[in-house]
Amino acid sequence: MCRFGKVVSLWFLEEKINGKSKGTCFCQFENIDQARMARDSLKGTEINGKQIVVAYTSGLPSSRFSGPSEQTSSGRGVC
Repeated sequence: MCRFGKVVSLWFLEEKINGKSKGTCFCQFENIDQARMARDSLKGTEINGKQIVVAYTSGLPSSRFSGPSEQTSSGRGVC
């Protein structure tokens, strides 16, 4: 449980060759209200001197992450 609600899944993009992080992750919350609260609270946040982008996504590059879209009860986002 994070301060915004229950995280259902968290997935980090990695380089295929060396397994290093690409700096992008996908976070799915239990419901859309939790996802909205995370998005609204984290917009403009800096980590290690870089401003992060927080947004919703309707599709992910892998079938590993298959959950409902924003229009349903679950919230997905990019962190």
